[in-house]
Amino acid sequence: MRHKLMTEIEETDGIIVYDTQSIDWTTYDWTQGYTKHFITEQEILKGYLIAHNYYRDVNYESIIFLLNNISDPWDIIIGTEIRIPTLSNLQTFISENSK
Repeated sequence: MRHKLMTEIEETDGIIVYDTQSIDWTTYDWTQGYTKHFITEQEILKGYLIAHNYYRDVNYESIIFLLNNISDPWDIIIGTEIRIPTLSNLQTFISENSK
């Protein structure tokens, strides 16, 4: 999913690297607000569980991490609070910012 939003900065041997700083999440008007979510022990290193729980689609995992300034899932600890936007807001954002 992140490839739709971020700028590709290099490709070597079929591996594509994207610039996580190429999209400014802070400027988007999240008109429908957020749901606060606290990371559980079961969700550590399994962001796909969070994406599936809220959106019924594991492909939103990386977007949730990016939105919450989580560049390395290994840095997440139990109890970390993250923001989960509504699916319609997220889809609008992706549509408006697709590269």
